[in-house]
Amino acid sequence: LNRGLVTGPETKAFRAWLQLEVRRCEQKGELRPELQMVLMEAWMVCPVSSLALSFWLNEFEFAAGLATRLATAPRTDEIEAQLKDFVELLESPVFSELRLQMLGALQHRSALLRAMLQLGALLPKEKCIQGRLQVLETGVLLDRVTAKAKGTGPFRECCKQAQDLLERFDEVCERDHRWKDCIL
Repeated sequence: LNRGLVTGPETKAFRAWLQLEVRRCEQKGELRPELQMVLMEAWMVCPVSSLALSFWLNEFEFAAGLATRLATAPRTDEIEAQLKDFVELLESPVFSELRLQMLGALQHRSALLRAMLQLGALLPKEKCIQGRLQVLETGVLLDRVTAKAKGTGPFRECCKQAQDLLERFDEVCERDHRWKDCIL
């Protein structure tokens, strides 16, 4: 279901609407759409799916937090397989906007870089992730030159709802390790 929602042709209109709502909220400086947080919360039973959703929704701070937690969690063959599937998904057309953001968008760079670095730490042998990190590194260097010239450098902070959700995820992981059995 999770992969179907992110990639299925049947849900294309819903994905477009959801991303439009996310962009509208970002442009107005409003909180994220309520449905976005409902989806994030519902998918927390499968952290790899939540990771995919958080990248897709540009919740890079949340993605970085999840990736950090996954790095410290016990690694099963199933989680490894899900992470590799996720890497393939990152290279799919559904994530083309994310890949474009790696080339620019200073406002998202810090959190996107942290999230990608954590993903790279989870899967150090994945060549496509290492390649994406090189793209980010180049972009960061270019942004530094540009930022020095303009005197800018603001980054978006993680919203309170996402921070609360990450804390609840930690609590659930401590109590119940069944989330490791979920499938992406």
